[in-house]
Amino acid sequence: MLLRIDNSNQCFDKCPVLKNTPPLNRNHISVAGRLNFNASGSGTLDAPLVDASAHRRNLVVNGQRVGDAKLLAVTQGDTMHLTARSNFQSAEVNLDGTIRLRDQLPAKITAQFSNFDFMPFMQSVFQTKLAGQSYVGGSLTLEGPLKQPAALIVSAQIPKLTAQMEGVELHNAEPIRVSVRNQTIRLDSLH
Repeated sequence: MLLRIDNSNQCFDKCPVLKNTPPLNRNHISVAGRLNFNASGSGTLDAPLVDASAHRRNLVVNGQRVGDAKLLAVTQGDTMHLTARSNFQSAEVNLDGTIRLRDQLPAKITAQFSNFDFMPFMQSVFQTKLAGQSYVGGSLTLEGPLKQPAALIVSAQIPKLTAQMEGVELHNAEPIRVSVRNQTIRLDSLH
């Protein structure tokens, strides 16, 4: 089967980017901004060639302006290279990775983040107005076959975690190391 894709799209405030995300209670997460998306592709189902880009401008999560983010996916041979960069007001998130577009779609994707405020997400998950600030920095790596999510290996290293809630300050003394392998979460270090 021969494939040919060419698509370009724009979405403005209240884009339905979370409409198919069941684990989080998305009724308590509001996302707004402008999304520009371009994709083109050709080839076959066994050997696809896909190039795509997405640019999220003026991203607002739960009423707080976050900033902008760009994602680029470029296919070279049988490998897709992913790159994402943020232009957030106070945080930085960078993603780099590869996905082999054959067999089980083996992938290795790494995200580096710094000064990421997770308090708005905690407020959404716990459906409460937590007062305070939180900052986390570190890396997250996903590796394995994308067609078999249970076989994926996820590891995170968080050298910096700081939270101030209701007048109490918490921070880690050593890097936090967490991994998921064989559908089991392992907390290697938490101090």
